[in-house]
Amino acid sequence: MMESKTFRSIWKIWKEKPRITDACSQRDPDQGSWNSNYGPDQENNFIDISVQRRMIYEFEGRIPEIDPSAYVSESATVIGKVKIGKEVWIGPGAVLRGDYGEIEVGDYSAIEDNCVIHARPGEKTTIGQHVTIGHLSVIHTGRIRDWAVIGMGSTVSDFAVVGVWAAIGEGAVVKNRQEIPDEAVAVGVPAKVIGKIDDDYKKLWTDYKHNYNTFSSRYKTNLKPINR
Repeated sequence: MMESKTFRSIWKIWKEKPRITDACSQRDPDQGSWNSNYGPDQENNFIDISVQRRMIYEFEGRIPEIDPSAYVSESATVIGKVKIGKEVWIGPGAVLRGDYGEIEVGDYSAIEDNCVIHARPGEKTTIGQHVTIGHLSVIHTGRIRDWAVIGMGSTVSDFAVVGVWAAIGEGAVVKNRQEIPDEAVAVGVPAKVIGKIDDDYKKLWTDYKHNYNTFSSRYKTNLKPINR
């Protein structure tokens, strides 16, 4: 009984405390692209707590550009010169860090949970359209072309290129400057091409990718915190 009363007291204090806006909510609408998704409540001068927690940061004048139709999880981190396209889905725990390099994520792509995307100083990591980056993958100064699938826990290293509709197996390492041809299947450490995808694979993965495209709007509407 004592624990229950204590919890209710703490919860009451938390609910009634002032909400403090973060850097995202304070951004002038004319100074960047955050306003459409992350702007303040002008009447009450604070933002919803689910928005307040989003970790999206300017760094030394480098400002993220996020299409209004994209979804960025509140536990994902986006820093600096990062461009995120239409209906992109960025999962929980993902980190896209454009502090001294640049990152571009093309329309309709999915960056799944706990991925890390970065680039060398003055260089660029490019992820094309309709790309799937599986959970826990690392992309560093690489180029992933349209429709590619990067399996869970894979690494694409500096200046590597993964071709159109190429498939990288789980846990593979595409090493520095390695090129994986279009529609190739590559697995292992370092990644080796072992085959080629077929039409059945394309059909299956087109459906999978469409599911993530719908997530970009469904998560905004249907993801709700459970307060206990």
